[in-house]
Amino acid sequence: MHLQMWFHRLGRGAVPDGPLALRDRQGRTALTVALVPAARSRVGDEPAARTFALLLKDAALSAPARVDRAVLAREFGFTPGECDEAELLVQGRDPAELCAILGLSPDTLRKRRQVMRAKLCLDPGVDLVGALRGFAFRLQ
Repeated sequence: MHLQMWFHRLGRGAVPDGPLALRDRQGRTALTVALVPAARSRVGDEPAARTFALLLKDAALSAPARVDRAVLAREFGFTPGECDEAELLVQGRDPAELCAILGLSPDTLRKRRQVMRAKLCLDPGVDLVGALRGFAFRLQ
């Protein structure tokens, strides 16, 4: 179904039965459009018309994140292990997952993050993961 037809049905009062995937020229999903019922509101004493929230999901943002390992190694002296951890942090992995995946203890990971912060010259209040996201890109 095309976006124009999807909105046309919506305008006639028909709620689309599922999300709509918009594709790029190569046929890959680029954007997903979904309609979700929003909280009902009242106008005066009358209930308002049905309200919906239009959710847009960018496929590029949901793709796995990869850090630019070459830049981290060349410019900041990151080791391959630090690059592995940086990549997992950018992907949103929690400390327990990092320990399991990398086979390291929580203390080793904590010390490694301190070293990574020092190599990036981050002040104590600066978020390490946020800084690392500046060196990340998304796979298509």
